Amino acid sequence: MHICHVGNMANDGYATVKALRAAGVNVELLIDPSDFGMGLPQWEIHDIMDDPYQMSLSKLNDYPLPEWVKIYTREKNPFKKAVDLFKATRGYDLLHCHFPTFNYLQFSRTPYLIYEAGFLRKIHDYNTHPKGRMNWEHLGLDAFRGAECVTWTNTDMKPMIDAVGVNFDAFIPFAIDTNRYIPTTKRGESDELQLFHPTRQTWNVKGNDRLLRAFTRLIKAGAEAHLTLVDWGYAEDVQAAKTLLKPVEEHVSWVPPMSKPRLIKTYQESDVVVDQFLLGASGTAGFEAMSCGKPLLMYFSESATRCFGEKPPHLDARCEDDILVGLMRLRDANLREKLGAEARGFVERRLSEVVVARRLRDIYDAVYHKAEEPRRLIP
Repeated sequence: MHICHVGNMANDGYATVKALRAAGVNVELLIDPSDFGMGLPQWEIHDIMDDPYQMSLSKLNDYPLPEWVKIYTREKNPFKKAVDLFKATRGYDLLHCHFPTFNYLQFSRTPYLIYEAGFLRKIHDYNTHPKGRMNWEHLGLDAFRGAECVTWTNTDMKPMIDAVGVNFDAFIPFAIDTNRYIPTTKRGESDELQLFHPTRQTWNVKGNDRLLRAFTRLIKAGAEAHLTLVDWGYAEDVQAAKTLLKPVEEHVSWVPPMSKPRLIKTYQESDVVVDQFLLGASGTAGFEAMSCGKPLLMYFSESATRCFGEKPPHLDARCEDDILVGLMRLRDANLREKLGAEARGFVERRLSEVVVARRLRDIYDAVYHKAEEPRRLIP
């Protein structure tokens, strides 16, 4: 069985294929090199200093990729896009399609799965009439219904999956390389609490403003703390964040989007990683930080406990007051050490490459043997 992950949103495809190949699965990754810099494998592998918004294809060619990463050129014309993808995916037995490739590959003759990492959240609104959706959104929903299986990574997605009506779905978490995201005892001499907030400034989705207000109150209360944020997200939210933090700006640092080696180093040098407060779920950043043995301050809903079979160890906070209390508590080094050790163990049990690869391999086997029967035509 020869498998291809098609697409690489947020480098989820790269991390998953790497894990599968380590487990002996015959799988490759197919990418479009014109994607945004942070979504390319080079950004995951190499210590790149360039601005991801300005990275050129010629610059990316300076950074080598594994032989199992294949490249196709995506045309601008939708019909040519589809033809290009059909040609590039010939010879594979199964396709695991990341956004937006499933919009096209649903019409190929190759059985496919969908890797759901946020597409449904972009279009899913219970208050929006279906006629208000765009054509590409309808096309995507059709792809979900025609897929052999939809695997989903975000723990809050199950109601959205069910609302679409799919044949088969499975929660498969992000694959975290626990040999790469490792704890370190390295720490500066300052007693100042080092907080890292890697999350994109998208206030209506992630609730970043709640953290910023709580941090401002923490500093005004006399606490010694420093907040490092990544300068990316919606432009209006980034500007609003900088304005909000102006009264405490000497306790704040803004850093540009970082390639993964630099991001790992920043996790390791921080005391606490702060994620998001509205969704009740974490993206890759929270779990990467946990694997580095860092206490995580964020809001996890009950759906996370159901998906993992245990509650992710973290300090829970949702509103501004709770975040402030959490920040105050995390000044205790003993609490940080305890939470960090629990977080590391949780990732090893639930999100390690070995665990994720094993679960995906079982799904591929089940889907492939089913697909050996005559495949129904998609209406």
